[in-house]
Amino acid sequence: MRDGKVRVNGQLVTSLSTNVDAAADKVEVDGRKVRGAKPGRLLVLNKPIGIVCSMKKQGKTLCLGDVLPANINTGRLFHVGRLDADSTGLLLLSDDGDLGHRILHPRNPVWKSYKVTVDGALTPEQLQAIRRGGLMLDGRPTLPARIQRKSGGSTKTHYQVQLREGRRRQIRRMFERWGLDVIGLHRFAFGPIQLGRLPSGGIRPATRGEMAELRNIAFGESQTTPRGGAKR
Repeated sequence: MRDGKVRVNGQLVTSLSTNVDAAADKVEVDGRKVRGAKPGRLLVLNKPIGIVCSMKKQGKTLCLGDVLPANINTGRLFHVGRLDADSTGLLLLSDDGDLGHRILHPRNPVWKSYKVTVDGALTPEQLQAIRRGGLMLDGRPTLPARIQRKSGGSTKTHYQVQLREGRRRQIRRMFERWGLDVIGLHRFAFGPIQLGRLPSGGIRPATRGEMAELRNIAFGESQTTPRGGAKR
């Protein structure tokens, strides 16, 4: 660039901080067009219970590699975030390291939506504490969350919870601080991506529309309220 060999949309550029849109801008070096890198894969998996988030076997415990179809080239696939072994639902797999990093970066918060079944029930004050944020986990306050009670009986209560962060076993630990055990945790949405009717253990590629929406969020554009969003 400093030697004057780079043009963007026909215009000479010499600043190393120049931003380009690989999908829309024409970039040339010495008069030759530069082709953008091939988009990485983004797969949607409905993780079954009892599977650890690892592509490699860990002792006798089943891992992601054990549930992926044989026709899936695992190659450089990694899981974007994680679900603990006792949790089920939507898990993203990708070989696009930049996208995965940006999805999980605190500056690009992606709302993740869960169905949570609890042995017991939160009080109105405890619900408000989760919504307000500031609960101390690992020496840091939690961000404000969205939580709504969906139904409940004499012993079990069902909640919908949405988080913008993903700390280790965060939902379970938030309930445990009030002596409540989470007996079921299922993620059904990750930003604009919905699990829908994908069966347990099923996997599918993200659609072009889902990829576009997620990249808009990951690369700095604002996010709208998630679909099926819990009321504050």
